Amino acid sequence: MNTDWAKRMYVIGLTGNIASGKTIAARRLEALGARVICADEAARRVVCPGSEGLRRVREAFGDGVIRPDGSLDRAALGRVVFGDAFERKRLEAILHPLIIEDILQTLGAWEKEAPGAIAVVDAALLFETGLDEYAGEVWLVEARDDIRLRRIMDRDGLSESEARARMESQAPSAGKRPF
Repeated sequence: MNTDWAKRMYVIGLTGNIASGKTIAARRLEALGARVICADEAARRVVCPGSEGLRRVREAFGDGVIRPDGSLDRAALGRVVFGDAFERKRLEAILHPLIIEDILQTLGAWEKEAPGAIAVVDAALLFETGLDEYAGEVWLVEARDDIRLRRIMDRDGLSESEARARMESQAPSAGKRPF
């Protein structure tokens, strides 16, 4: 994929663990004129009904993660992958390349529309997926674990153990700090 745009567009990588406040930071940057692409939204796009991503997920995890309308049952898939590191890695191997491709295509299109614009890539797994390589700088958003836990439970309607499993599936944010 051609990424010549990366030499002309300034990209900020915005990262932090689940429920750390990345979305709030991204919205503020967007209000200031930056273009924001969210990896979570890209992840939803690559598994929309009829997509190659959804076909691969169904093939790997079975019909139990597909709703009757043919869409992905994210809750069912979450129960499979957030309790099992092997299954989570298997899902990541399927989806991460598709998500990265989606993000890079979007950034390339934006650069054509507005050369020299500032773009923000909002991604919890910025380093883990290699998306940090496209960023001119990386901003880390952090929040205390008790705050993150409450946000996940409230936002997603999860039990404490389900929310903790999601938190524990990510590397500590301290590992994302350069110092």
